[in-house]
Amino acid sequence: MSANIKSILRYSCIFLSFSTFANGCNEIAPAIPVPSDSLKGKRNNDSGKFNHTQADPASLETRLNGLKSDSLQLASDLTDINTKIAQIDATKEALCKRQSELMEACVVHTPLSPESWRSGAACKSERKAWEDRRYFVEVTGIQGRFQLILDNSVESNIFAANKQSKIEWRTRGNKSLKDLRLSDVGSIKLKAIDGNITSLNGLSFVLKIDDKIVLTEKDFVPESKTNNAVVISQIPLSVELSSSECQVNEAELESLIQSVQVNTGSIQTVTPPQTDQKESAQVTIKKMEQWIKTARNNLDSKNEAYLAFAQDIARIRRDLRGELQLGCWGREVIKTIEIAFNGSHLPLSDWDRSQAEKPLPPFGNPTQTTIDFGGNLRFTNGDEKTLALFRDGGRWSLIANTDLTIGDLSSFQIQKGGYAYHAEEKCWSTWGGLGKDCEWQNRESDRYHLNDLTIKINGELVYRKDALNISFERKNLKWLEKDFTSNPAYIDLMRRRDCPTSAALR
Repeated sequence: MSANIKSILRYSCIFLSFSTFANGCNEIAPAIPVPSDSLKGKRNNDSGKFNHTQADPASLETRLNGLKSDSLQLASDLTDINTKIAQIDATKEALCKRQSELMEACVVHTPLSPESWRSGAACKSERKAWEDRRYFVEVTGIQGRFQLILDNSVESNIFAANKQSKIEWRTRGNKSLKDLRLSDVGSIKLKAIDGNITSLNGLSFVLKIDDKIVLTEKDFVPESKTNNAVVISQIPLSVELSSSECQVNEAELESLIQSVQVNTGSIQTVTPPQTDQKESAQVTIKKMEQWIKTARNNLDSKNEAYLAFAQDIARIRRDLRGELQLGCWGREVIKTIEIAFNGSHLPLSDWDRSQAEKPLPPFGNPTQTTIDFGGNLRFTNGDEKTLALFRDGGRWSLIANTDLTIGDLSSFQIQKGGYAYHAEEKCWSTWGGLGKDCEWQNRESDRYHLNDLTIKINGELVYRKDALNISFERKNLKWLEKDFTSNPAYIDLMRRRDCPTSAALR
């Protein structure tokens, strides 16, 4: 130590001896204390990441403890989602098997296009029950050519009277044949392409699937007849669909699902990387940072997979329980969605004293919120500060571009895009003003609270839940609602019979 420095310290101690800060001045320190913030871990200007090479042991230990906490949480989340995926995968397999049995027993469930029905979605491997079935029609007692029209959006090929003809269906609107069976149809009409239907007397009509007759001229609705068309009653189809061979009740479905989930094998627990005492702290930190990055990407991917499975499960459940239980509103294509929020923006969190060596960087997009209904029906609010949803009376009006129906939905997820901090540096003098120590007070910002949530689809209430008490913040960025279809609002809508597609075709 130089003489000048010793002299300065000596005179400082003489001055401080008259104050309450004289402790520690009995002996001259061997060196001037270096301000502690110069020893702390720094941020790289270009990346915002922790710089291991400029950190003292205490900062490295603090950083390592934070990474250990994050990795434990991620490992727990991954174990949980792995368990959920294993259960829902087994559930799908069991439901697919039950669906195959149902469609084999119930000819009314025959797809309009057996080759393409659900070809890209659930149960595509369980196809033997319906793949070879074919539609046939015969009209006698009249001359001309005819066509069958379903729901004003699906039409058959044109066929001549007085001979049996094989039927092929095609769409002329937004509906897709891969999602339609005869049991999904809301209205059927026989239309004359050449000539007129002057009278129903003496006119004979048969619609068959393979050798099974499903509709005849006895099912014509006389008051619906015009010069060139007549509506065909679906009462015989409804009677068939009400039989035990054609539907699976909700109790059986729940029993099947519960049994599968209980019997799903144990899932291997995900564990974070173990620390090696022989490795330096810098090496361990780098390994854990990389593991956390990979784990987060893996978790996001698995959440996407879970939602895809949930979408398949929703479709299979709808197919199994039948329209009589689902209700005609379940067949309505989703056009608009209106979401009402009651929530708030939470204040800054308490100061995290375990991470005070540097200003903490943000992760992801902290003010972004995404709601995902599955099946690519996903909407993102890019900035909560521009469009505030988490407030009393928050509203989000959306236009859906999809062929999904209300009955296809079974769950949804709300996800916050990331997290951020309000960082404030606090410094104080040490060694009587000759030194300085600093720390960062990092308080999480952009935290949101959700209390009540209401969802309307096509103007109809489908979901309402109060007193949710969910906070979206760093340790809870996602919320998954798995019981969408058990919500009282959804059940009430499915019991109604006043939806647009239930009206008679004109």
